Amino acid sequence: MQAVQFNPKIHLDFQDILKGLSELPVSDLEQLVGELNQVIEQRKKLPSKDRANELVQKIKHGGPSKEFHAKLMQLFTKSVKEKISEEERAELSAMVPTAEKWSVERLEYLMELSQLWEISVDEVMKKLDIQPPPVIHA
Repeated sequence: MQAVQFNPKIHLDFQDILKGLSELPVSDLEQLVGELNQVIEQRKKLPSKDRANELVQKIKHGGPSKEFHAKLMQLFTKSVKEKISEEERAELSAMVPTAEKWSVERLEYLMELSQLWEISVDEVMKKLDIQPPPVIHA
């Protein structure tokens, strides 16, 4: 490929660069396009890697605390077994919207991550060692 020289003291705009490149042989232009496409693909991947890392952090460490979840499960279990006081029922009712909101957000993060990684949500969950929430039977 022929060399294209750029002098740091000379400012070339896009049209100047394009005009200079248009004088190259077609084979050199094809090679240049191939290499530019590789650069473009690499640059596209960087943000998705950053986004994937961000999503993993949100999935694993976002949302309500472990204490919140433990209390929610305790109250929910009591409710299913019909051994819950009115005060506990009110507390559970107040906690449910927060838990539901986090469940939706987490699922959205899992879905986005599955698209970035081009695998199913189930595979993402396996890869991140995430277990589905327990089923509580009455």
